[in-house]
Amino acid sequence: SGSIEVAIIELHRAEILTLIRRYFDLMREYRDDRYAMFQIRRRISWFAKRLGPCRALREHIRIAPAPAEVYSALESFNRGDLGPIAADNSPANDPDPANADAVAA
Repeated sequence: SGSIEVAIIELHRAEILTLIRRYFDLMREYRDDRYAMFQIRRRISWFAKRLGPCRALREHIRIAPAPAEVYSALESFNRGDLGPIAADNSPANDPDPANADAVAA
């Protein structure tokens, strides 16, 4: 029974992330990137209500400067490797060793 519940939660999570991506894609297609960025920042808390703990996702999307960063945050959250935001609005726990010096500074 426990594994069935986990599978349902993961499916639910995947569906919500697909819905967020679709919404963002449509905003970009029918309006423009500026409008899409404004709307996704505005609505991410509403979309994320049922995702469980997802503060890092909400914050990454709110500070994303461009659509590529929104997609990257969604993918990272889906994989489970989205780190928290540092006080200076940069990713705090960058898993890429190439960026270790920049994160430590």
